[in-house]
Parts: sequence; structure tokens; C-alpha cells
Amino acid sequence: MTTVDLITGFLGSGKTTFIKQYAPFLIRQGEKACILVNDHGAVNVDRLLLTELEKSGIPMEMVAGGCDASCRVRRFKTKLLTLSLLGYGRIIVEPSGVFDTDEFFDTLRDEMLESRCRIGTAACLVRADGLDGLSAEERYTLASEAASAGVLIVSAAPRDEAAAEAAVEKTVASVNAALEEIGCARRFSAADALPFPKPDSENEYLSDEILRRVSRAGFREAAFTKRNVAGYDSVFFFGVKLEAAEALKRIEGLFKDASAGEAIRVKGFIRDADGFISVNASKDKTERVRVAEGQDALIVIGRDLDAERLDEIFPADHSTAEVARDGAEAAKREQGGARRL
Repeated sequence: MTTVDLITGFLGSGKTTFIKQYAPFLIRQGEKACILVNDHGAVNVDRLLLTELEKSGIPMEMVAGGCDASCRVRRFKTKLLTLSLLGYGRIIVEPSGVFDTDEFFDTLRDEMLESRCRIGTAACLVRADGLDGLSAEERYTLASEAASAGVLIVSAAPRDEAAAEAAVEKTVASVNAALEEIGCARRFSAADALPFPKPDSENEYLSDEILRRVSRAGFREAAFTKRNVAGYDSVFFFGVKLEAAEALKRIEGLFKDASAGEAIRVKGFIRDADGFISVNASKDKTERVRVAEGQDALIVIGRDLDAERLDEIFPADHSTAEVARDGAEAAKREQGGARRL
């Protein structure tokens, strides 16, 4: 029987950073584990950010986005079944930061999968600054992900023990308030949450005791009032034609530039003379990490994004805005031809 773990969290909560520690722990315990990751859109940037794990021998698969829900669920189900048939004992699922957890649970309870897969741990990452600054819609998204979690992982927690305890208590209170907002009776205590300080280096790991607690945390059944949440847009850029310093400047300025819509997150890679810089940016911070390998790709995630304006900000060899323009022009030509007939 294959155990399937779900690692959720809102955009920028640190899911990828956590999985870089969790997956090697499972391997050290003798499990045959792999990672199944999807992203917001058709290009899987999070998979690129996990490349070093794949090189270390941890297999990785992806469910491509950029399609409707029924297509995505079908792809997800097929991947799970295939990986189970290949003998994997543990599958770590990292979904997009904007994710309907019912999709995960409904899929795992499908008759075809129930004989081969079981739900393991559902963990939800929440930044130590809690839900400060999130809109009501964003709080709903985070609370809906936390509702079924067996454990909260408080990311970017302080290293000082007393400060970490205070951050956990504040975060738990914020999550509980968000759960109340969505009509969910589930409540967390500080004992249900674990602090996760940002690693100082690639060689710094959480203790096996903490990671073992996560692996055994399980999940909870929790009901809440479902809402129709407005979708998020994503625009991709391949081969950005900017110097690295200028690209970083424009990324940071994007969160203050209403002309391009409401940017929530920018992630991907920037190329410079020495190779690649991995970038993970939000309105509060921009993380930059020098990496040995990358791919010249950026994704902007947000609401009501103006792809044409973003094309001006990030001139690139190719972008999804360019693809959309080409498709629109082709449609116009087809319509024009039909009218002439």
C-alpha cells in the first residue's frame, strides 16, 4: 500500500524548502519515496526548484497545470496509480499554493486508487507572521488548506526558543480565527504546530524527531462552508532580456506597480554571468539563492494581471502573453476567412 502525503500552504509559505528536508528524511528511514509536484500554470517552476533533490536520487514527477479541473484530476489520478504500480511506498504531493484540498481527498478515495493508495500526512505550512496582510479571500484559501491538516508547520520561525514559541502561538491563533471565519469547527493548539526556522545552509536540517512527527501526523476530517474563490492569473517568461540587477529591481517594483495588476508572487530563475539565481519574491520579501543549475524562466502569479504590461516590464524571448496574442490573431484570421466565405 502506497502512503500519499499532502504538503500544502499558501503562496510563499515555504513548501519547497520544507520538502527539501522531508524527502531525504524519508529516504534515510528506508522508504522508497518520490515527489509529485504541480504548479500554478503549464510550466512547473517548483519542479525546477527541487532539481537538486532529483540529482541526489529522489525521483520526481509532475502534474502539469494549465488545464481544467477534470483534466487535472485525471492526470493526478494517473500519476498516483503509475507511481504505486512502480512500487513507491511514499508519495509526497506538493500542490500549487492555491489549491482545493477536496480535490486531493476525493481523488484518493476513488475506487480505482483505494486498493493501492492511502492518505498519510496532511501538513499545512504557515509563515510565522501568520495571516497578517492577507485578504479575506486569501485567508479562506489558507484556512481551507489547514482545516484537514494533521500538523501546522510554522515556517520562517525565529531561532530563539522563546521567540519561536510566541510565533507558534500567534500563528495558531491566526489560523483558528480564519477557521472560524469559514465556519469550520476545527481548532489547533500549540501542540499541533511545529516551528520551522529558515535553514542557514543546504546542510542544516530539522531533527529526525520533528520530521518523524510530521510523517506520522495524519490528517483530520473537517467541514467548512465552501466558497467560490476568484481564480489567480499566471504569466510566464522565458529568456528574460534584462541584466540580473535590473530584473531583480523590476521584480521588487512589481508589487507596487498597479498598472500590471495585483502581483502576489514572482518565482523562477534569473541568469547572470556566473550562472543562475533562484528568486522567490512577494510584497514582503525577495529571496535570492545562487544555484548551480536553473532554467531561464520566471512566473508572475496574481490577480487581474495585465499580460501586455508585464511584457513591457519583463521583455523576454517568449512569454505566455505572446502565445495568447498569437492565438487571438489566429482566431481573428479564421473568423475573417469565414466571413469572406
